[in-house]
Amino acid sequence: AILFCAVSLVIVVLCILYLSYFRLKNRRVLSVATGLSFVTAGGLVACTCLVMIAAILGADFCMDPASNILHMTPDGAATEIVTYYTTCSGPNPIVHPQMEAYNLSSMVNITTAVFLNGQCPLDAHLTSIRSDALHACEKLASMNALLPCTPVSGHILASIQDGLCDNMFKGTYSLWAGQMATLLVLLVLGVLMGMAVHSLAPPVS
Repeated sequence: AILFCAVSLVIVVLCILYLSYFRLKNRRVLSVATGLSFVTAGGLVACTCLVMIAAILGADFCMDPASNILHMTPDGAATEIVTYYTTCSGPNPIVHPQMEAYNLSSMVNITTAVFLNGQCPLDAHLTSIRSDALHACEKLASMNALLPCTPVSGHILASIQDGLCDNMFKGTYSLWAGQMATLLVLLVLGVLMGMAVHSLAPPVS
């Protein structure tokens, strides 16, 4: 889309050149068009530099994605989780909290069952609490299949490699190339329009 806009900009400048000099017979409009082309070229220079900086930063990040992810992760519990799932070293920091939550849900289930079978049979609130506790136990138990490091780490690194280090990097390079091509064309057009203003004779009415 950005490259399309850049090409459209070149076409607009060409149309201004044609209309202002050969149709409108107005050299002032041609001078304004020349100035606008150089201003636009200056803006493209700035954008091209920003895109180049982004490409350089992305290339540096992709040299070692795992280490850079760890460096960017804020301190706290998230650091342990990210470290484990990027390096697959040490104990899984999620297992202990998961077991505590499972044991707590199981205790709630057992406690509510005792009350329902004794002092509070058919109590609606206790029945709802027990149902939620059973549901929590099922969900926590199903997490065991998602906790191993190897498949999760593979998906994380593959997503970074494909999405950032491959597709995004190629897209950034293509954008930079399109900006450079558009910049060169605009500079050439600006020079031609400047020469037209100072050297070409006014068109015959």
